Amino acid sequence: MFKFKPKHKAFEYKPRFYDQQKEELMDRIARYNKEGKQEDVEVTKDNIRASFRSGASTQADQGYRSSMVNKSNKRLFVIIVILCVVIYMMMQSDKVISMMDSM
Repeated sequence: MFKFKPKHKAFEYKPRFYDQQKEELMDRIARYNKEGKQEDVEVTKDNIRASFRSGASTQADQGYRSSMVNKSNKRLFVIIVILCVVIYMMMQSDKVISMMDSM
């Protein structure tokens, strides 16, 4: 009655290996081979793409970003101190106290 046995599904999985250094080397070789044939614009575009892939721009931006964060933190601290001083002066003023008493 139940003689049919289902078979498992076979997958044809072929693992691939990605060598980033080899790919970058091949890109550089191709770029230098094409450099005389292409316009300067194309060479510049390839150089920009390569610098983004290598992370050269992010390393240079780390110093800039940290200096901007420090400036921002100092500015925030100064604003908070000024606001605290203004609030303190307002609370010590007789006009604010009299206005609060009248409410």
